Amino acid sequence: MTLPSFLMSVGPRWHVIYMLPRMEALAQEQLDRQGFEVFFPRMWQAWRRALRIETIRAFMFPRYGFARFDPDRGRWRSINSTLGVSGTVMARERPQPVPHGGWKPWWPPRPTTASLSSTAA
Repeated sequence: MTLPSFLMSVGPRWHVIYMLPRMEALAQEQLDRQGFEVFFPRMWQAWRRALRIETIRAFMFPRYGFARFDPDRGRWRSINSTLGVSGTVMARERPQPVPHGGWKPWWPPRPTTASLSSTAA
């Protein structure tokens, strides 16, 4: 049985990863330490706290992030056992790559946005 072309890997591609609740920053730090290129899009959000409104950097997709790797090479399975990560979004026992085209202006990540650290809040 052959895989559909959108599931076949040709070099490193972006894949969706699923995090444990409120563990995005920890997962990003741990995946960076392992050498994976990761991207957790963030946005500015107004937050009401103690009768005042604060502006914070919130994750655009809570509990979801993106990691770039080639599933045919390397050690991508270590992502699933990383602190803060629940697992990789899979299709037919393979990591689900992000489809080409049709994405918002923030995709693909640019070096300036991909380098956001978990300390930038």
